[in-house]
Amino acid sequence: GVTVHALRTDAKGTVLLADLDHKWWWMPLDGSKQLKQLPCGEGPAQLPSDGTCVICRSPAPGDKALVFSFATGKQVSVEVPALGARVIPAGRTHRVVYADKTGVWSVSLSDRTKKTKLASEAPIRSCLPSPDGKYATGVYLESMYDNRTKKPPVEALTTFALDGEAVHRLGIRNGVPLDWSHDGSYVLVQEGAKACLMRAGGGQYKC
Repeated sequence: GVTVHALRTDAKGTVLLADLDHKWWWMPLDGSKQLKQLPCGEGPAQLPSDGTCVICRSPAPGDKALVFSFATGKQVSVEVPALGARVIPAGRTHRVVYADKTGVWSVSLSDRTKKTKLASEAPIRSCLPSPDGKYATGVYLESMYDNRTKKPPVEALTTFALDGEAVHRLGIRNGVPLDWSHDGSYVLVQEGAKACLMRAGGGQYKC
């Protein structure tokens, strides 16, 4: 049988994205019953809020992102790390938010030569931008305090605004971010055996 690893839809429920045995498939939710395989390599895949395309790992060698249009079948290779990358509607085009060793960036699909820095320091891991591109989560080395005594930095999950300043707000220290709510208000986080909802702007959470 086939193992279903993930099912996702866009904000309006127009497209279904499915990870079946580590291969990505899609189907319009208009009464269709036929899944179509995507030209994606093994790894993460994300839908934008408008459900017009998908961003995933390119099957070509190396860690590159691929954007596939559902309407046209057009494939656009983007020279950015696929892990944690998200495609976001921006007027008549889309932009890709991603993290590399130099920070967190945004690049327009209509002009991939121009980049905008959204955060000067990239997370150690688990960078996950929100669907609207306003926030992201990530694990950073954070200073902790005990009765006002500064302790050695430890790895902790934070949320931060993608505004160029990226002020960190501590969240669930050992949490693993899984996905965002469609409105970008909450992050679904796994903490051990618990599922938690963490607020984007403040880091408050409930498990």
